[in-house]
Amino acid sequence: MIKKTLLTLLVFSLMLFMVTCEETEPDTTPPAVPLNVEVDIDQSLEGEIYLVWDANTESDLAGYTVSRSISATTGFSDVATVVTNYYRDTGLDYENMYYYRVNAFDEEGNTSDWSTTTSGNQPFNEYPPSAPANLGIAAHNSWEVDNGAVVWEADIDLTWSANIESDFEIYRIYRAEGNVQFSTDDVVPMDSTTDIFYKDLDVVAGTTYSYKITAVDKGDKESQASLRVFDTPLIPPELISPIDEAVATSPTPELTWMDVYGADHYNIIVTDPSDNEVWNTEVDSDGSMSQMSVTYAGTALITNTVYDWYIKAFSKPPVEGLAVNVETFSEDFRAP
Repeated sequence: MIKKTLLTLLVFSLMLFMVTCEETEPDTTPPAVPLNVEVDIDQSLEGEIYLVWDANTESDLAGYTVSRSISATTGFSDVATVVTNYYRDTGLDYENMYYYRVNAFDEEGNTSDWSTTTSGNQPFNEYPPSAPANLGIAAHNSWEVDNGAVVWEADIDLTWSANIESDFEIYRIYRAEGNVQFSTDDVVPMDSTTDIFYKDLDVVAGTTYSYKITAVDKGDKESQASLRVFDTPLIPPELISPIDEAVATSPTPELTWMDVYGADHYNIIVTDPSDNEVWNTEVDSDGSMSQMSVTYAGTALITNTVYDWYIKAFSKPPVEGLAVNVETFSEDFRAP
């Protein structure tokens, strides 16, 4: 009876040892090689290649590695790690032929061999990008001192909303002189950029410029043009009277200046000796490009006190946040 009990215990211990050994033995078996790796043309969008393959069935599968090359035999590099049996590759160059292979790896880090390499495919490219939207324009003419001399510098700023196509490459900037409609087919683009803004420094004050923008993808397909915008960097209006500390003819003096081409409206500003603003009024341009005037209607001027006045000129109708196109130097006068 004792021998039988000892034999039973020995057999149980041996079985427990074998189970323990089986449980602690490391997993070194890799997943199966992914099968039927191919490009799904129907799901490939602009500038993309959509890759699919049969899903592995291992219970401890952790994911797949996707590798890509522009050669069928060499130069492969890993481009993605995914847990799904598909991958959308974006931002590709249309002139390249792309080749793919996939392997599988499990939770223990075991990795399968690479799948067979796909046949070469170029990115899908049927449609051009959308036309750039929300094109805005703001002309300026500002001054700076260069070697003691005042130098005026005109520029025009363009801004627009970003295109969201994954195959977007550049924007092309088109310009025509004057407030004119024009076709981008009839002019050469003046420049290109990947930004959503552009500063045109090659402009002349007093000249109107029209602009359109197009978007171009990596396959050189060009969008329709944006809506046209135009603006004019203004010439600084000349202040006529009162100037040079002349005594004003009235306690409510008439302020006179020269209307300039392209102006929509003006802000006429008067300041006191402490540079505090005492009056600011808006006057629409009359389009005459001759003398214009407005009568001072601010607080009473102090007799024998020197005041300054200057003009801010705008080429667009007044809206909140509208930037000044040009601002004159100030002229002074003495209150009677």
